[in-house]
Amino acid sequence: MNTFHRYGLYPTVFITGAAILVVEILATRLLAPYYGTTIFSTSSIITVILAALSIGYWIGGRYSDKHCHLDHFAWFIAAGGVGVLVIAVLNSLFVPVIGYQLSLTSGPLLLSLFLFFGPILLLGMLSPYAIALQNAFSPEVGIGTISGRIFFWSTLGSIAGSLLTAYLLIPSFTIPQILLATGVVLTALGVGIRLIAGTHYQATLPMVFFAVALFYGEGVSPFLSPAIYQSQGVYSQITVFDAPYDGEETRFLVQDRQSSGALNKASGKSAFEYAKYYDIYRLFNRDIKNALIIGGGAYIIPKMLHENKPSVSIDVAEIEPNLEALSKEYFQLPDTPQIKTHVKDGRRLLLDSNQQYDYIFSDAFSSLYGQPTQLVSKAFFDLAKKRLNDNGIFIANIIGYFPPEGGPSLAGSAYLTMKSVFPEHLLIAVESNEIHKIQNFIFVGMNGKMPNVDYHFLRRHPDPLFSELGEKVILTEKLRLENELIFTDSYAPVESLSAQALTYGVTAKKIS
Repeated sequence: MNTFHRYGLYPTVFITGAAILVVEILATRLLAPYYGTTIFSTSSIITVILAALSIGYWIGGRYSDKHCHLDHFAWFIAAGGVGVLVIAVLNSLFVPVIGYQLSLTSGPLLLSLFLFFGPILLLGMLSPYAIALQNAFSPEVGIGTISGRIFFWSTLGSIAGSLLTAYLLIPSFTIPQILLATGVVLTALGVGIRLIAGTHYQATLPMVFFAVALFYGEGVSPFLSPAIYQSQGVYSQITVFDAPYDGEETRFLVQDRQSSGALNKASGKSAFEYAKYYDIYRLFNRDIKNALIIGGGAYIIPKMLHENKPSVSIDVAEIEPNLEALSKEYFQLPDTPQIKTHVKDGRRLLLDSNQQYDYIFSDAFSSLYGQPTQLVSKAFFDLAKKRLNDNGIFIANIIGYFPPEGGPSLAGSAYLTMKSVFPEHLLIAVESNEIHKIQNFIFVGMNGKMPNVDYHFLRRHPDPLFSELGEKVILTEKLRLENELIFTDSYAPVESLSAQALTYGVTAKKIS
């Protein structure tokens, strides 16, 4: 018995166990540009991975009973490696074509089956096969001990793969690079074991050539617009590109599928209409000294606030650590001590700090329409109000619509939740007062008595933001809220309501 027969299977399953977790974690990044990091994506990925592993265990056990040979075991490893390489190719060539055609609810499941089921099934076959092989090599050890050792090393590899992916690979390399390296390592491992098993090297050449061809042939960018900057962030794929918007030259920041900011290059202001409502605070409390922006994105709102009122101390809560530097380089963010970034979730920042603010603007999104659930619950709004000074202003950007037949809906439930905390408030429809249309809604709440606004007088204001305000403020007493929800930490179905809003928007476009 050679050394590999006695000890080699344990490091082998360690490597394959690591590879499974690498692919599983990367799966969330592969789907995020099309479906965001929603509960549908997470659940679909876990479901497909577990289904593939369970079927792989069953097939691997049955097959090893009939064909318990080291070269067969090696072939499955190499085939799994090629399967991982195929994921990288499909992600570049086909997923950009079909990803946006599928819905937010069914798309993640269908793409997960398409991309991950086959390779993970092959890798799932390896643990029971390794147990059968080790038992054949060392029958005196006992099947129970062998099983325990195999699953120990495989699970330990999965732990290592999880930590390695999160703390080293994703921060250092692109997703295609990680997939390609994982596939090559597995293919090389399988080929090496086949050579140890005494298989003629000619039998391994087609698989080696195929892996090399995929390695060098992959690399088509899934982005249709020429990117000025593109990299993998800690939480999302980050892309900066220029494109016309409303007839103006505009620079965009995109995180996965979602546009996180757009700068009109001529004016230096936001190209998105909703962002201009950051300035609405001047109607109610002009004397703000410190502000918190939750969700930095391209830092356009902090930039405009600083330019408009340089004396204000601005904190920005942004979980993606590279965005401040990117905004300085690409989005004209000034380098000033008045703007301070906290790489932290906005709610956590409010919880950990005793800092009081005159102004809080919440603009963080986790998917196309949906905000992170921890930032739409009543507990969050209670905490935000607690951190506001007297007469402080809270502003939140919501994307959605108010259904004609009543809720529940994303916009309606978010509004009802905020209204329960801020009884003194305004609701503004950014595009028009057609509340049944998908658009941005701006919620303005005040920690104190909100002054009466003379909208007729404001019509003479030189700034359209104020002169047109009377046409965009919603008469909230006419909203149908009886079926809307108050979001809590224990129940906030943001993802499903976001999918409902997206489906409604697509249907409305087709009808019109």
